[in-house]
Amino acid sequence: MLTTNNKLGKVISAFRNAVLTRQAVRVFKSLNGLQGEPKGPSVVTSKIPGPKSLSLLSELSKIQQAGTVQLFGDYDRSVGNYLVDVDGNVLLDVYQQIASLPLGYSHPDVLRVLSDPRNVKTMVNRPSLGIFPGADWPEKLNSVLLSVAPPGLRHVMTMMCGS
Repeated sequence: MLTTNNKLGKVISAFRNAVLTRQAVRVFKSLNGLQGEPKGPSVVTSKIPGPKSLSLLSELSKIQQAGTVQLFGDYDRSVGNYLVDVDGNVLLDVYQQIASLPLGYSHPDVLRVLSDPRNVKTMVNRPSLGIFPGADWPEKLNSVLLSVAPPGLRHVMTMMCGS
């Protein structure tokens, strides 16, 4: 009887381990990254910020305090854990826009939920506009906010800080 119980115990243990292994494999497969995510970081400029970011920073500084801006993101090309800047540098983003992107950039499930194609990347990536604004941000400030500003108001600062 003891031998039968030992064999049964081993079978149950093996079955339990197989089930747990299958569950673990499923979890790890889901962590492989998103389709289209870069294989790794890639820096193509001699320094960061690159020339396009510096040009946009100069433009933005004329209408908004931009001392905290580090670079400008290309949110059309950013995927998963990787932020691509307007100069084409691919950066592993462990910061994830002030931790507001738990699923990474351009996650397909989040993209499917959103419906306005003009704003979808901005909503999905929710850029920290004081640090990594998109390339279209200065133009949006000019065409949306400053176009309706009272005479003499030439500077704006947007806030979406949750307070």
